[in-house]
Amino acid sequence: MFTKIEQTRWQGSQFSSPEQPTVEVSDSWLNSEGQQRARYRFARELMRGNDVLEIGCGSGHGSVTLLKSGARSVTSVDTSPDAIESARRHYAASNLHYQLADLQKLPYSKASFDVIVAFDIIEQVTDPEKLLKEFHRVLRSGGTLIISSHNRQYFSEGYDHSLYLRRGFTPAELIEILSHRFKPPYRIYGQFEIGQLTTSGVSSYIPTITEGLNTGDMKKCSKKSFRQGHAYLSEDDFVFSEQHLEEAPILLALCHK
Repeated sequence: MFTKIEQTRWQGSQFSSPEQPTVEVSDSWLNSEGQQRARYRFARELMRGNDVLEIGCGSGHGSVTLLKSGARSVTSVDTSPDAIESARRHYAASNLHYQLADLQKLPYSKASFDVIVAFDIIEQVTDPEKLLKEFHRVLRSGGTLIISSHNRQYFSEGYDHSLYLRRGFTPAELIEILSHRFKPPYRIYGQFEIGQLTTSGVSSYIPTITEGLNTGDMKKCSKKSFRQGHAYLSEDDFVFSEQHLEEAPILLALCHK
């Protein structure tokens, strides 16, 4: 069973929804490096021996993480010249390439990559269908797409998060838009802070996410997270589950060409 998030009050943006009671959610949860790094940790088993395209290099830390996970090569694109310059300066490595690019007109030939990683991207573009069409073009047959998005089912229409042009997708909407280009099965996971879960409900964690965590560790992570107001969450404070997606702030989807 999932604990109700409203039982613990966090400082942050208040929102309400006709589908759930008013709660307070910390923006630091959404923007924390820990929740971002947890997704890269989730994806690492897909990297081994593959040519990987990362959409949005950010600082470059995630790009290096993908390479160290066993990728044969990682190409990371971004629309920001400053991001590309910074990533090249701080996270350079052999077989890791940063490139400025139009995300909806990628400078690569058909079937160039085995895996595409696009975290927190699809809800930012004005034409997600066009973006997915381009992903499909450069992905090799049988290749894997892994994306993340804010969960619109979780956040109400009144929740204003200035970093995003869209309000994300519901699980059903994410499956629908992926089905236009990619083959089933569509695996949809929710990303949860461990503090959202009771130990009796932990049934479908991804092993790589919870590796080394026992019940005592989980309780410590939860208490630490609540005490610190989510300011210092690490990747160890997050888990992924295919259950109770309506309670997940972030969705992560896997599908294939």
